[in-house]
Amino acid sequence: MSRKIARAVGFANLSGADFASFLSEDLAAVSALFETTNIATARQIPTADILFLYTRFSTSGALDGTPDTGVRQVAQESRLKILVVAYQYPKTPFKMP
Repeated sequence: MSRKIARAVGFANLSGADFASFLSEDLAAVSALFETTNIATARQIPTADILFLYTRFSTSGALDGTPDTGVRQVAQESRLKILVVAYQYPKTPFKMP
């Protein structure tokens, strides 16, 4: 029996059905490796050391639907150790600040 990683992994889908299948696949592949798995409810960020975040971005680089929040703010406010972001590359590039 292998030992689980003594960390909490979290999953947050901010894009609804667009990323539901990706989240399900990642959850099945990754969650068994960690002692704790937390799955967010709608548009919430779960408590975790490692977060898989499924989202779209606005052209400014902010999370879609949250004009003043980007991945940096999510990582800092949630005190994440690792943040993994899944998104669809936009047809229109991000604006550089």
